[in-house]
Amino acid sequence: AGTEDVKFQMRNLGSILCIRLKADNSATNKQAEKIVFTSNDKLLSGAFTSNNTFTALSGSESECVNYVTVQLKNGSNNYIDITTEKMVFVVLPPMDGKQLSMRIYNTDGSYTIKNTSSATLARNYVYTVNMTDTKFESNPYYVAGVGDTVVFSPGNLQWSATNGGSSYTTHRTTDGTAEGTWRFASKQWRHIYEGNLNISATYSGWIDLFGWATSGWHATHDTYVKYYMPYNDEQVIVDRAWNTYGYGPSKGQARDLTGGSKRYDWGEFNEIVNTKTGNTDAPGTWRTPTAAEWDYLLFHRATATKAGSSNNARFTMVALDTNSSHGYTYNSGTSTRGLILFPDNGGTFIMNGTGSLGSVNDSSSTKTLTTLSYSDWVDWEKMGATFLPAAGIRRHDANGSGPIIIENHHGFYWSSTHLDDDDTGNAIDLYFGPNSGNHINIDYAFKAAGRSVRLVKRYVR
Repeated sequence: AGTEDVKFQMRNLGSILCIRLKADNSATNKQAEKIVFTSNDKLLSGAFTSNNTFTALSGSESECVNYVTVQLKNGSNNYIDITTEKMVFVVLPPMDGKQLSMRIYNTDGSYTIKNTSSATLARNYVYTVNMTDTKFESNPYYVAGVGDTVVFSPGNLQWSATNGGSSYTTHRTTDGTAEGTWRFASKQWRHIYEGNLNISATYSGWIDLFGWATSGWHATHDTYVKYYMPYNDEQVIVDRAWNTYGYGPSKGQARDLTGGSKRYDWGEFNEIVNTKTGNTDAPGTWRTPTAAEWDYLLFHRATATKAGSSNNARFTMVALDTNSSHGYTYNSGTSTRGLILFPDNGGTFIMNGTGSLGSVNDSSSTKTLTTLSYSDWVDWEKMGATFLPAAGIRRHDANGSGPIIIENHHGFYWSSTHLDDDDTGNAIDLYFGPNSGNHINIDYAFKAAGRSVRLVKRYVR
């Protein structure tokens, strides 16, 4: 305005990333809500532009955080349909050899993860950035009445005294110590079975059944804690009054694996190799569900999910077809039994392959088992279903002569909650039996027995 000359100096401080979005043909939800870009150590900021199909951006230059969110809305303020291909252009800061992650969210809360490895985005140059295969995480589960809104880890927790013959490095912990390697199972339904019989401080394979509170940490002033390492298998009486079996915080301490005792929790204390995303998650990323959360997820949660014609679907017991072509590792049979949790907002779960839908939300001993083809499971997993395999229990036999495994018929999953203040030997777990005559409930068990661990983390949109 006016008669003064106005001069501008402009610098190219960003890189433009073009993303082509198109839903899978099998996807039930084809509305994209947003994309969240995250760098592992680079502050992200910038603006957003496109071919005028999309208009909104949250995450401004002044925030200078390590993520930027692109809201995907059209001119009518509706989320976009990606049945046909749409293009998004995003301005990102230059980066050299850093990791960039994209989470592409559907409007139902599910999301797809894409990661770069050693991305280079430089000023004044055009690069092809190769993204890894699509990675799916579970939909969020609303347990805010008793805890967080959470997503489940991509598989059961596993540990090796070395690195299981893999290329994984020794893990970090919150206090800087390191012993062995933690990872998640490569498939939700995978479990170790007989390898747990080899439990020891030097076993180079993997185990996935653990005594309670065996993260590798203990409070040194708590002299009644004797067994806190993942390889501890001792099932002897230590002190009935203060800590019956010597596992977890003793009477007079913070008894649950939270607060002052949270480092007893496997996820709170340890770095974990996330085999789904390809990343290594820092200590404190994951944690063990509380007993109240397990109870709420199974028996009190309201969902907008249908399984067949059943509304408010929360869970079903299942026999999943995991024959040898899918990497099946159990010693007999062709199916893996377990418990499937349906997400809060997962649409309608149907069966296109062989199999039949059994009882939904039925915890009784008369329930009918769902039989599920592997192709249907692939679709269900994409929709956000969580599979908890019936991985059994490790305990000593009646003669006390060593560990035995009861497997593929029962599932036992630790919570972070001790039984009560007058009981020093038991903690609360989730129990389910997929066979006829077995039920599902929130139970308790002696802390020295080896049980499965499935971790959760807070869901942040």
